[in-house]
Amino acid sequence: MTSLARLLIPILFAAATSCSATSSKEAPDPDERSAGISEADSAENRCASTFQRRINALLRDARLELDNFQTSYAKVLRGELDANKVDILPFCAMNTAEFTELRKYHNFSAISGNTATRFQKLRAGDDDMMNEIHGAFAGFQWGNRLFVSTSQSANGFLETVAHEVTHYLREAHLGDYKDPQVICIEESEAYRAEILLRRPKVTARESADIHAKLRRYFDLSKLRPDSCDYL
Repeated sequence: MTSLARLLIPILFAAATSCSATSSKEAPDPDERSAGISEADSAENRCASTFQRRINALLRDARLELDNFQTSYAKVLRGELDANKVDILPFCAMNTAEFTELRKYHNFSAISGNTATRFQKLRAGDDDMMNEIHGAFAGFQWGNRLFVSTSQSANGFLETVAHEVTHYLREAHLGDYKDPQVICIEESEAYRAEILLRRPKVTARESADIHAKLRRYFDLSKLRPDSCDYL
């Protein structure tokens, strides 16, 4: 997984934490205040003016593209988007708990400062910070909050949304992602969804390619190479 560019993290490991969409009317959490970010700052910074605007444009295009697909999954995905059951957000909209989980999967040492400073840069939509994240992650799910890279093509964006919505629908955040079989099953289903957007079936070759891809991204050495079954 060179640069982890297609790693689509579903969750993560939120066994004891319930994370749902945060209303813009709620008070900022203490960690955000300590990092120097106020609610007003967050609303006015580049996260909203640049990255959320890009998300909204990509989402509009994705909805139009979905109208061209007649598959069952395309209809499911469109239904979820139309019902506003998930929030599609830029990474700079993360709260501190979500950023803490993200840091489990990437070393942000290339970004100067301590954790609070890096979080401040993230919330401000700092170029270096956003480029670092977009180079490492295509998407990240936490409950019904789906964070998606804005550096993707329209096609890549749609596939990432399909992937992450599948995690949401399957409640992948409730699974044990320390278990390689859970990883294999949940990620396989999410990657299959990217294909099922356009076609009603996943071919045997495509299924094999998915399993090969997962073994590049995760340690699945305890599983059979062609399935999610244990050896």
